[in-house]
Amino acid sequence: MGAGSQPIIVDDLELGLGAAPRAEKRNLTFRVSENIEDVEPAWRQLSADAVESPGQSYDFIRLWTRYRQIPASEQRYVVAELDGTPLAILPLHLKRLRDVRVLTWFPGTHAGCYAPIADLDRLAALGPEGRAELWRGMIAQCRGADLVLLRTVPVEIDGRPGLFDQLGTTVTTDTLYRAQFSSWESC
Repeated sequence: MGAGSQPIIVDDLELGLGAAPRAEKRNLTFRVSENIEDVEPAWRQLSADAVESPGQSYDFIRLWTRYRQIPASEQRYVVAELDGTPLAILPLHLKRLRDVRVLTWFPGTHAGCYAPIADLDRLAALGPEGRAELWRGMIAQCRGADLVLLRTVPVEIDGRPGLFDQLGTTVTTDTLYRAQFSSWESC
């Protein structure tokens, strides 16, 4: 854990309610860093299979923050671990819009769509109640902002609907249309 990280622990959180006859007790922990290198191993582990958007790519965000010269004080990487294994990451940029401090995705409207970087199988296994606890815990780490605005989060990811439903309130004007193609040629 780097100098800009601090572990925050929620002990004996009950997750997966409704998914099994009896809820399992698990250890969900959170940490926040202002240094992208601190979260690189977790990020690479979670994105090893594929990413839906450049905004989920470690290398893209690392280059974006360097090219845009975003100071560390304006970077937040919220990591959630379940039983000691990375579960999700929220890479967020602290911006000031007028007099409001907003945490939002780094590339703004430049990358199209965004979603937390997550282990989708384990995220689905949490069930709605477990995901609500996860997202509440991660958002609770977002100190220093007046608002967390996560634009264009997909309703479905990798064929799985609803994994981000408990993340917050959807703004009806925030609509994203996506198409998937098997190759650049078919696109």
